[in-house]
Amino acid sequence: MCNYCNHRKSSIMQVTKELSELYDAYLASPGLEDSVKIDIRMTRSHALLLVLAVEQAISGSDAGNIFRKIVPEEDKTGVISITQELLKKAKLEVYHQKLKKFGL
Repeated sequence: MCNYCNHRKSSIMQVTKELSELYDAYLASPGLEDSVKIDIRMTRSHALLLVLAVEQAISGSDAGNIFRKIVPEEDKTGVISITQELLKKAKLEVYHQKLKKFGL
């Protein structure tokens, strides 16, 4: 591997480590484990796009996806459950499943 490639890989690993530490510090802040009720109004298309974006961030195949590398598994599970609730409230569960068949 060339020197540039080694340096770039090392830099990416360092940034990922720093972001992971920052994320851990942020989640340790008081009150972040408290439940909140959020009343939000959005179109169904925005709800669906939000769910698709979250799913891509959590389970996408992008090797440079820092989100997947730094977020603990239990937090990913929590976010997925929120997206499922969003789909349910927007009455988009069936539509979402059909889109997933196309790889979206």
